[in-house]
Amino acid sequence: MLIQTQFQGRESLGVYARASDTACLVPALLGDDDRGRVEDALEVSVVPITIGGTSIVGALTAMNSSGVLVADIVHEHEVDRLEQEGLNVGILEGVVNAAGNAVLCNDQGAVVDPRLSEELLSVIEETLGVDVEIGTIGGVRTPATSALTTNKGALLHPKATEAEIATVEAVLEVEAMPGTVNHGSPYVGSGVVANGEGALIGTATTGPELNRLEEALGYLD
Repeated sequence: MLIQTQFQGRESLGVYARASDTACLVPALLGDDDRGRVEDALEVSVVPITIGGTSIVGALTAMNSSGVLVADIVHEHEVDRLEQEGLNVGILEGVVNAAGNAVLCNDQGAVVDPRLSEELLSVIEETLGVDVEIGTIGGVRTPATSALTTNKGALLHPKATEAEIATVEAVLEVEAMPGTVNHGSPYVGSGVVANGEGALIGTATTGPELNRLEEALGYLD
């Protein structure tokens, strides 16, 4: 199901929540009505949480069905909360403070920020249980801001090159299409929360953008 909404008046839903086919992490203070919309759209359990005491959960986490990567500002009790949900937790130490921006992933693979060290690539691979490839999307070095993926498809920055599209399709094992959200924003990963069942999209997103997203993420199959 596709649902257009805002989180506390904000259109950048992907900054505040992170989803997989098994769970969705949302800000601890998100209201009951918003949580209900998340459950309706994604058909997964909702996990209210903070990361480093903040509400920008989507920007600070990357997740698939096997595990969750968190920024190194995470608190111990927050790690405990994630582990209680059965998630394998990997902490990206050092240069990364926005794990959700640096790692574009699904259950098949991950495309990550080219600036990450070999040590961090190993943490990502072990935590998520997938092969990892460095890459940009639309020339942007934080691929999860400029792309969005599920296990069924991917929506990419409209300036994604043929080589970038080919990398996403090979690593994530999905078909990828360019598009925008929130009335022309190329930062599709920051604007949407999605999994294989559905998506939450900002209310500024136009009809043609919704149609493109629906096709790109495989909801028409």
